[in-house]
Amino acid sequence: MKRESWSEQDILDLPPEESDDFDRKGGRLFDEVEDKVLTTIAKALSAFANSGGGSLVLGVKDDGSIDGIPAMKGRATIRDWLEQKAPHLLDYPLADFRVHTVLRGEQSQIPIGREIIVIDVGDSAAAPHQSARDHLYYHRQGGRSVPAKHFYLDLLRQRLTHPVLTLGMHSIQTQTAQELNGGIYFIVNLTFVVRNVGRIVAHEWAISLRNVEHPTEGFFERHRLMFDYEHEFQIPYSSGGIELRQPILPGRGLRQTRPLGFPVFFPVGGPIFNFTEAVEERFKGTMFHFQLATEFSAGEISPLGLEHLIPVQEMALMAVQTAPHYFSL
Repeated sequence: MKRESWSEQDILDLPPEESDDFDRKGGRLFDEVEDKVLTTIAKALSAFANSGGGSLVLGVKDDGSIDGIPAMKGRATIRDWLEQKAPHLLDYPLADFRVHTVLRGEQSQIPIGREIIVIDVGDSAAAPHQSARDHLYYHRQGGRSVPAKHFYLDLLRQRLTHPVLTLGMHSIQTQTAQELNGGIYFIVNLTFVVRNVGRIVAHEWAISLRNVEHPTEGFFERHRLMFDYEHEFQIPYSSGGIELRQPILPGRGLRQTRPLGFPVFFPVGGPIFNFTEAVEERFKGTMFHFQLATEFSAGEISPLGLEHLIPVQEMALMAVQTAPHYFSL
């Protein structure tokens, strides 16, 4: 089971003995050359992906004491570096995983300038995965990562009965704007990228917006967000999402566009930057939780942040054209 987050107390609460669903690696591993670091991590990820999932804890010694790993790798944080490296350490590439920076406790035992990283690996539907470093297949046995025998790999291959899809956001474009209930209502087009990283063709699949979270409590009770179409205003509404029967072959991807509607409220008669601030407030820290389902699986819920893609300047120009009396020009 992949967690939403890991705290330092979670690390301290782990059993003293490693098990088939978690493994510890002390910080001394990162004193080695990069090739050895990646080979060691690839072995553990292969074993977990082929054994129902588990957690690799980096920066904790075998006896449970904390020594941490370097917080940076070059100019990147160690978490970002591992998140970029992890998928490509295995063949087939690993898709079902999360990389966490452990949240420090009030009286933290984690050394300054170092971190504890946890890589959670799910029960991969694309198993068996071999290490791309030494080209061996591993699995967990007796709390260790060991080479898998042929009969074990045959059992895993028999499980390959459904596709494995991933979801990303490609771009956002403004479509229309109109005055509505004291604000300006926008429809933007979200362009998703759906990729099949498994070995089975995805014949039927669907994207649904399951939830939206904003850092400000009650924000979306005051600011309605809509997906699909509402006949009264002829604007997006409900959560029907995208549902298609267009096949996606293994290793291929598709782009699909869907409208998203939302109002923007801001002080009337003010300068244009009041509007841009209102848009930025609306999407800063907002997480959209989408679910990507197939005919075989309900699919995991994928959180996506859109603030870096919102076309604020394009929306501002359309707002002035739609309701010029809202602005002091």
